[in-house]
Amino acid sequence: MRFQCGIIKTPQSTAEVVMESFSSRLKTALQLRDMKQSDLSRVTKIDKSQISSYVAGRYKASGDNLYRLAKALNVSESWLLGYDVDMHSGAMTSHSWNDAFIDSLSKLLSEYSDDDIAEAGLSPYELQKIVDRKQEVSLSEASEIADRFGCSLDAMINGNIDVEEEPNERESNFLLLFSELTVDHQNMIIAQMRGIIASYKDQED
Repeated sequence: MRFQCGIIKTPQSTAEVVMESFSSRLKTALQLRDMKQSDLSRVTKIDKSQISSYVAGRYKASGDNLYRLAKALNVSESWLLGYDVDMHSGAMTSHSWNDAFIDSLSKLLSEYSDDDIAEAGLSPYELQKIVDRKQEVSLSEASEIADRFGCSLDAMINGNIDVEEEPNERESNFLLLFSELTVDHQNMIIAQMRGIIASYKDQED
C-alpha cells in the first residue's frame, strides 16, 4: 500500500505560508544578532545570493544549510522554519501546533484501514492513542508519520490535506493508453461509454 496524500488547493498554498514564515524569522534573527546578509554568508559559507533568496522568501532552507543558519544565528531550526516553538530550545510554546497535527492525523486514520496503516510501517494502535489522548509529539516524530502517509509535515500542520486513492493496475493501464490517443479518439470513446451507461440505466428501469 502506497499512501497518497494530496494538498487541498487554497488561495495561498501551504508552501507559500511556510516560506513567508521562514523569511520573516530569518530577518528577525538577523536583526537580533545585528548581522548583515554578507556577515551571515561569511559565517555559514552559504553563497550571498542564496541568502538573499532566503530573506526574500523565494526559497526555504533545508538540510545542511538550515543547520548552518540556525547555528550561526543561535536559534533552533524549527523556530527558524516558522513553527510555534521556543526560539532557542525548539520546545513547543503552545499546543496549537500539536493540536493541528493531531486533527489531520485523525482524518487520515478515518480514511485508511488498520491493515493499510500497518503495511506502511505504522502502528494503528499507537497512532489512535496519540489522537485519543492528544499526546504531544516531537517535530521529528510528526515528520516521520507525515512521510509514511505521503504528506508533508507543513500540510498536516496547516490542515491542507486530502486523501487520494491510488489507482489500481487496470486503471493505471487504461489511463496510460487513453492519454496516448488523439483528442478525437478520446472524445469518440467517451461518447461510446456514455451511450453504454445510458443503455444500462434504461435496462435497470
